[in-house]
Amino acid sequence: MSNYKYAILKELQLVLIIFKNEVTFKGLKELIKKLNIDVEFKISYKILIDLRLSKIDMTFDEVERFSNCIHKSTKLDTSFLISFFTETPEQVVTSTIYSSNNLQYKVLSTLEASLNHLNVKASNFEMIDKRIKNYK
Repeated sequence: MSNYKYAILKELQLVLIIFKNEVTFKGLKELIKKLNIDVEFKISYKILIDLRLSKIDMTFDEVERFSNCIHKSTKLDTSFLISFFTETPEQVVTSTIYSSNNLQYKVLSTLEASLNHLNVKASNFEMIDKRIKNYK
């Protein structure tokens, strides 16, 4: 069983990624592979990554290597929006390392702040919160 679930909300051009338990280099590679073959996924979509129920089980080198690999394989540019929704200092540090490649990212501790960063309308917050809770 995967330690993550994702949903693509086409109407909002948003990808929700919810991690549970251990986050590993192998698991992240599996997620990216699935997203790349998902016909609904568009590289222009905003991404919300919920790490609150996860423990990062990766070395600094693995996080950095994964980050570099993502940026090369997806050809992300500086207009790409990503928000890391975190709860612990470890998650904040790891997210910051991952995000150090010149993207418009934020590491935030509330759903509202995360969605505001992604320019999601407030009228959608409740629906997104319910989707996240259903995946846990």
